[in-house]
Amino acid sequence: MKVKIHLNREMNGDPYAQIVTNKITPAIDMLADSIRKISFTPTLIAYKFGRKLAIPVSEIIRIYTENKIVVCITADSKYKLRSRIYQLENILPKNIFIRISSSEIVNLNQVKQFDLTAAGMFKVMFKNGNSTFASRRYIKKIQEALSR
Repeated sequence: MKVKIHLNREMNGDPYAQIVTNKITPAIDMLADSIRKISFTPTLIAYKFGRKLAIPVSEIIRIYTENKIVVCITADSKYKLRSRIYQLENILPKNIFIRISSSEIVNLNQVKQFDLTAAGMFKVMFKNGNSTFASRRYIKKIQEALSR
């Protein structure tokens, strides 16, 4: 199959894909469905073993800094990101993702509960059983986001 990309600098609006074929086959249907899913699902570009991958943001559980490298965690894997935490905070959907510390953003859809520990720390429990802690500095912002 040939793939052509046509650059039109005068085009206004969203880009679109066009499939030119002499008949519709199951493979063409699958290709069209794949394009639709990719174009309507927000993704982040991530890297694993040197390969560039598009990760749907809905699959991300948390994003954090580890040894000066930004990583994201999904249910099945861990990926490196080239963006910084502050950049990700600005581009991720604010109704789904919340920053809980200077080095971590979590997906609220993946959070099971928030607990206040005896030491006064905010513990974030995820649906997959893992947990992390929110910075005291961000507790007010977390409470405001949860009350929306």
